[in-house]
Amino acid sequence: MSILNVFIEPDIGLVGVDTEAVKPGSPIVEFSKMMVLHHISAVIAFRGTDYVLASASPGLVAFTGSIEQLVELLPGHLKASVDYSREHYQAKEENLGLDFALVGYSEAEGQVIGYLFSRAIGSEDIHVGRIHTRYRSPHQPSWEPLLKGIHADRPGMIALAKHQSRLSRELMPEVAAGGRFFIAEVSRNSINIEQAFEFPKREPGNSGQS
Repeated sequence: MSILNVFIEPDIGLVGVDTEAVKPGSPIVEFSKMMVLHHISAVIAFRGTDYVLASASPGLVAFTGSIEQLVELLPGHLKASVDYSREHYQAKEENLGLDFALVGYSEAEGQVIGYLFSRAIGSEDIHVGRIHTRYRSPHQPSWEPLLKGIHADRPGMIALAKHQSRLSRELMPEVAAGGRFFIAEVSRNSINIEQAFEFPKREPGNSGQS
């Protein structure tokens, strides 16, 4: 899995992802975990196996409806992408858990909205939930005292990601949490994506999975 954070305010949404990934028996690499759907003023960010994102991407790029219609379409689309990954990429169930965030401007609601689509390992269901203020992953209850005082803004998202990477490498070294960190700022008429910082290099022999 990976770092995926979302902060939502009515006028702006912030979406942050890392770039680190590794395949079994392969060195650490980087890949894109974010897609831009500029025609509906939205971005998509992803945690999970790259096979699922690769399978889902063509239908998302070619999507022609509203952001609300995309919310309705995504559960079935993601389930089909998981099934495709099993059949054509021989993806194992242990790698098919996912978190998929959609953040964009809703003309119907007149504000930025966010949704999280998730699949637990071993489940065939795609769970859909509204992101009202913030979503952060990875996250453990025991981390909460360390994250107090982090504001829901760009500096806060940078601080959060640095904590997540450090804690992940200490406690869950198999989790991908590194490379570079990118933040997308989404508003009604603008999507801006910039690299915020580069994570420290991993110690030799300490690698994670996307």
